[in-house]
Amino acid sequence: MLHKGGESRSADGVLQIDTGKTIEKKAQASENVISKMKNFRQANPLYNGEKNNCADYGAVGVGASGVKIGNKDKVTALGGMLSSDVRTPNKLWRDTASQPGVTVLKEP
Repeated sequence: MLHKGGESRSADGVLQIDTGKTIEKKAQASENVISKMKNFRQANPLYNGEKNNCADYGAVGVGASGVKIGNKDKVTALGGMLSSDVRTPNKLWRDTASQPGVTVLKEP
């Protein structure tokens, strides 16, 4: 499935997060996720590979759905002279996919 305005290709992987038993609970959870992601985007309008990347944005939605997200990865460069804690898409996937209530619909 292609998403207009996205990367013009299908997702590498797809997870389904169970957010409730009733339609009302699912609707409330969806509204909460959308609201948190919108607030994050407004508060962080500029992309920054270290502190505000696509995985950070996705983690806001995952966390708002009630799924526990893990810590950021320690990334080093220049032979270890530089290091930073960065949220990566792969780590976010692994942390999310392993949680209860999460179903893998498409493996990356």
